[in-house]
Amino acid sequence: MRYARLLLAALFVLSLLPAVSAGAAVLDLSEAVSVATPIDESVSSPNMTHVANVEWDFSLRDAERSTPDIAGGTDVEFATIDGRDYAVAGTYSNGLQIIDITDPEAPALVSQYHCDVLQGDVQVFTREEVDGTDTVTRTYATYAVEGGSSNRAPSQCFADAGVTADAGTLFIDISTPTAPEAVGFARIVEGTHNQSVHPDGEYMYNSNSGGCGGCIEVIDIRDLSNPTEVMRIESTSATGEDSHDITFSADGTRAYSAAIDVTMIIDTTDPAAPTVISSIVDPAVTLHHQSDPVTIGDREFVIINDELAGAAGNEVCPGGGLHVWEITGDMEADPQKVGAFFTPEVTVREGAGTGVSVSGIGVVTCTSHVFRIYEEQEKLVIGWFGAGVHVIDLSGLADVPVAVSAGVLGQSVGVGMEEVGFFRFNNSDTWSAKVMEWDGDGSAYIFADDQTRGFDVYHFDNTAETAENPGTWMSPTAALERLDTLLASGFVPKQYLICDLTLGRAQLSQ
Repeated sequence: MRYARLLLAALFVLSLLPAVSAGAAVLDLSEAVSVATPIDESVSSPNMTHVANVEWDFSLRDAERSTPDIAGGTDVEFATIDGRDYAVAGTYSNGLQIIDITDPEAPALVSQYHCDVLQGDVQVFTREEVDGTDTVTRTYATYAVEGGSSNRAPSQCFADAGVTADAGTLFIDISTPTAPEAVGFARIVEGTHNQSVHPDGEYMYNSNSGGCGGCIEVIDIRDLSNPTEVMRIESTSATGEDSHDITFSADGTRAYSAAIDVTMIIDTTDPAAPTVISSIVDPAVTLHHQSDPVTIGDREFVIINDELAGAAGNEVCPGGGLHVWEITGDMEADPQKVGAFFTPEVTVREGAGTGVSVSGIGVVTCTSHVFRIYEEQEKLVIGWFGAGVHVIDLSGLADVPVAVSAGVLGQSVGVGMEEVGFFRFNNSDTWSAKVMEWDGDGSAYIFADDQTRGFDVYHFDNTAETAENPGTWMSPTAALERLDTLLASGFVPKQYLICDLTLGRAQLSQ
């Protein structure tokens, strides 16, 4: 997510200041790697290559308005239809994009569905449906409409659904990829920031990330022409925050809700009547953005990414990291933190264009964002905004000490996660990065939806030399101390920061 960028003129003035306010401490990034190179240049590990790019066509959006804050890609999902592979990519205000990726090195945009909304988060699900006397498989995409973002020029998606533009979730039939068509709409007063369809395809859990006063709406979508709210899950957030993102377990018996200041583990064995099992409050996390489960060896974990500053533009790189809690056995009811991971520190060049531009100067965003875990390969692939795309090895989690009674102040040792591959351009602003299919040797094409670049395809070669710098695995205590150091420097979550690259360090200011 990106929170609304406010007071940009004031931010621009602040960005010209040479130093922090008097008495403020400085976060030392003297060892950071400088990437002050031309905007079209890149840096990567030996095992990562860039193979293709599809730039988004902004003609539909630009014909209606020109808004600097409305950028490009958001989330990306996949579908195989009639023997061909497709990426289904969301955008800010620029509609649903469907790309044929059957040949990953020659992706082709096959349709751009006009839908002038935010957030544009997309999920894909399939159903067996009766069509006359035949049973057919239909593929659908859900498309998120935040409150207030539908009050724009009329969009084809709302016209096809036969509804007036409003906040909620659109259901788009993409069974014919060249001719997507909205066939239903769940009108949700508080809007949709993200949504997740239960594996049974009959219920959708809505995350509005601010609006319902601390809840998750459970929507019956068995009849897409008439979605119906059946109940609300009350958030355990101490401040009444709503869910930001939800991930279901593969078998559908659990949901993991990242709800800004808490992660909830929910029993969804009956998706129409879920119950909360436990909650995770982590003082080292500023914003619970996404929480996903993973089993490594005989141990179960949930990985929470911290979207530092709400991705509003922070220039601390790597920003928020990945925090790991064990939920094996009885620990599901009482999760225990085992550590946290941060990618290598870099100094993203000034004006890289990865954040909102003010008078030609870009506000750089760098923090962990949308990721996907691949349990069989023991890998996590993630978009890290200005830091590009990263591949992280999770195999070490099998051997980290069990923190049964240590909790968040525990001192775990070992190395739970290591970076094995990365690629970033100097104008990267990677929202999401995912793999559709892995090769037998552990190699894969990675598909990324980027705010400034559009749709990128990378190749990860698992047989080649890995990244030189594995990143940093920290104990729970060290992760908390890291955040304390950042805050002591004057940085306030969801606010901005001043970065003087000539000093080789980030200077933080309220």
